[in-house]
Amino acid sequence: MTQEFFQARDNSNLSFRWLPADNTEFTLICLHGSTFSSQWYLMFGRIVHSHGISVCLPDWRGHGKSEGKPGDLDYSDQLQDDLSDLIKHLNKRGVNHFVLGGHSAGSLVALKYIHLYGTDSIAGFFAIAPPLTQSEETRKYDIPVSGLEYFVRYNRKRHYTRPVAGKDQQNLPKLSLWKYWVALIFPRLRKLSVLRFPPVGSVAGNQGRVLDCTFNLLSAYSVKRYSDLFASLDIPCHFLVGEKDEVIDTHVLHTIMSWYVSPSIESKLTELPRATHMSAISASAKPISGWLESLLALPVGVES
Repeated sequence: MTQEFFQARDNSNLSFRWLPADNTEFTLICLHGSTFSSQWYLMFGRIVHSHGISVCLPDWRGHGKSEGKPGDLDYSDQLQDDLSDLIKHLNKRGVNHFVLGGHSAGSLVALKYIHLYGTDSIAGFFAIAPPLTQSEETRKYDIPVSGLEYFVRYNRKRHYTRPVAGKDQQNLPKLSLWKYWVALIFPRLRKLSVLRFPPVGSVAGNQGRVLDCTFNLLSAYSVKRYSDLFASLDIPCHFLVGEKDEVIDTHVLHTIMSWYVSPSIESKLTELPRATHMSAISASAKPISGWLESLLALPVGVES
């Protein structure tokens, strides 16, 4: 495994961890989730790599070893443009086919990339615990404005309620609604920090994390019209979610897949026993490796 860099279109040097394999021209790109970096995905990458496929683990700009302001972007689609530049960089190294996806917010960055750039060189898509929390219909927990949001949309009182996040869900981020709406109305203020992730565990465990998120960065992985993005998938896809995920329920993801992913597309949903939103990273490595062996017709059990 090596830590390498490529130059984005704005001349920023962005980093990625590279685990090459010799026996396949396909590369799996896995995008990390909010606040983290590729460092937290090394075990996942090594397990997948042991099945004979090259693995690329990029750092978002401003995260890990990548240049950029932590927790911010210059514009909302910049992560997707960075991903396009990374793919072009790997093309020059002879990699022409990719399996693209990510964990948590990283999976939505990848999904929006497919919506914007298409799938000419993408052989498959995977999403580990995609957090579809920007749409009222797909939230696992109610937030203070859930009832108001429903009333504004439908001009009637909501006839159902969901639980509010309890003590076990205190790791969920907090959105500053007034900052969000100010940034939405006034584009010049979209570098305002609107989302705050709480620290988790020890100080050492939070070292290197980016806990504040601006409107621009949040927009890079916010999925409100999720129906359009899921409908844009025209390649095989694999969704994975932990049985104890704090953000999304398996049945919600299954419903979205059933309604919006075309039945002509080979799609798969795996529930990971006992896994939470974060433990799903390592728990998903073996199911994804098996899926890849089938998808790419790789010899089973090949060691790199």
